Amino acid sequence: LEDRGRLKTNDLVKKYLTDAPTSWDKITIYHLLTHTSGISDNAAKYEPGTPDKLTFRDVPLNFPPGEQWAYTDLGYMVLGYLIEKITGQTYEAFVQENIFKPLAMNDSGMFSNETVIPRRATGYWPGDNGIENADRPDWRIGFSAGSLYSTTQDLLRWEEGLFGGKVLTP
Repeated sequence: LEDRGRLKTNDLVKKYLTDAPTSWDKITIYHLLTHTSGISDNAAKYEPGTPDKLTFRDVPLNFPPGEQWAYTDLGYMVLGYLIEKITGQTYEAFVQENIFKPLAMNDSGMFSNETVIPRRATGYWPGDNGIENADRPDWRIGFSAGSLYSTTQDLLRWEEGLFGGKVLTP
């Protein structure tokens, strides 16, 4: 999106998410990308569904933006929400149209408990009557902080596309 002039990584998150809490006033997209925003995992909640299911809580940051590093899934969920807000597409449609299709990543997508995914590996565990399918979590909970499936061949296509200039300019 930055290559296309739709945003800048040094833009403040609140430029696009005006309902973000006051404590986020100095957080940039770059901070979210690099896990240096200072937001805590309970600063927002995402429920699977439409982007309006992201609700914010005005809690203090764990540290001032850019001063430390701390991994958080929430930052990437907010980035997925930003993609939806800026493009008007779902995160899934954006990734499909802008990454998977151009790179011929035909065995990659968003997890689904409803759709049968050919050759998908699954877990098993001991049940009352022998081995049975393990419970599958609702993968949509991870939204843009996970929730993708792929194959090693598609991951190679991703790496070649990313470092070969097919996804981003150098």
